[in-house]
Amino acid sequence: MKKILILVLILNFACSNDDITEIQNNGTGGISCLVNGQVLKPKTNSVFGPSTQYFKIYDDQGITYINVGFYNKNSNSEWKIVDIYIPNIEYRDSITNQINSLVGTYNLKENNGTNSYGTYDINVLDNFPTYTTTENHNGELKIDYHDIDNFIVSGTFWFNAVDENGEIVEIREGRFDKEINN
Repeated sequence: MKKILILVLILNFACSNDDITEIQNNGTGGISCLVNGQVLKPKTNSVFGPSTQYFKIYDDQGITYINVGFYNKNSNSEWKIVDIYIPNIEYRDSITNQINSLVGTYNLKENNGTNSYGTYDINVLDNFPTYTTTENHNGELKIDYHDIDNFIVSGTFWFNAVDENGEIVEIREGRFDKEINN
């Protein structure tokens, strides 16, 4: 009986590594998605490396952005990076300076300086194909939950992205449950 219980626990733990992020609305769920049907999660082969996942709000030349994403580095030094940028966010009320809710749906389109957009990058031996959303290959990021007091957000995303050769990557079932990094 003990052997069966141990086997079930091992199989359950092994399978859970291939699961998509579960949204808990508490900032602990992390981030993940499917890339062309395969689960992709944050990962690095360095114990002391920088955070591999993020939900940031920052200002750049007077524009407030949301940047949500993660990177995955395998043992072959191959990097896979999922990034979403949402510009022109009204994060703080200009009069009261109070934080505004981020709950809403943000359409991902072509990166023209004013649109929200998504990218998927792969870096293998200095070859760095970049896939990006366009007007024809688009998607969305949806923030379903924003705990203003505890700086926690959660939601979903998906997008289609294309590289310079016309190859399309499908990002599906993206989920995040993160603390906001400022």
